[in-house]
Amino acid sequence: RVDNRWRNGGPRRDNTPRVGMDGVLYPPVAPPFGRRGGVVSQRRKEQNRLAQRRFREKQREKALLARRQLEERVMADDEEDESLKRQLAQAEGELEGVPEAGEAGEAAA
Repeated sequence: RVDNRWRNGGPRRDNTPRVGMDGVLYPPVAPPFGRRGGVVSQRRKEQNRLAQRRFREKQREKALLARRQLEERVMADDEEDESLKRQLAQAEGELEGVPEAGEAGEAAA
C-alpha cells in the first residue's frame, strides 16, 4: 500500500510507555521532522501568505487603473463624437442658409 504514514505526523504516538514500569513518558509528539513543522516552515508559510496578499493587492490596483483609463478613453471618444456631430449640424445649418450654393455644390459633385 502507499506509505502515507509520514503525511500526517507519522505512525501513531501515544505517551504510554512500552514497558509497564514508571519509566519515561515518551513525548506525545516528536520534534519537527525533516522539512515539515518547525520555525522555518512556519515562517515560510507566513511569508508566502504575505507575498500572495501583496501580489493580489497589486493585481487589483492594476485592474482598477486599467479600467479607469479605459473609461477615460471612452469618455474622450464620446466627447469627440459629440463635437463632430455638433460641427456637422453647424455645417448643415450653414448650407441651409445658402441653398443655391448647396445645390450647385451637389450638382458639381
